Amino acid sequence: MRADEIETLGTTTADQGRGFYKVELDNGSEVLARLCRKMQLRHIRVLPEDRVTVALSQYDLSRGRIMYRHIDGKGKQVQQKLGRGHR
Repeated sequence: MRADEIETLGTTTADQGRGFYKVELDNGSEVLARLCRKMQLRHIRVLPEDRVTVALSQYDLSRGRIMYRHIDGKGKQVQQKLGRGHR
């Protein structure tokens, strides 16, 4: 994160195509965000209703970059389905 960026949490609401997403921030505002380069290179998928961390520029608060996709306990559910012997 750069010094002139604002980092906040939000939820993706729609996929706009070409790597752009509509993100509703926790404060209620909606921004247009795209994936950061590291997420693009690692082919990390972002689906609607995913919790993400968005970095906003202090000069244009209507656009941002998705820096991180939060996993809300999905890994724990998969391990519970497999049982104790599988990892």
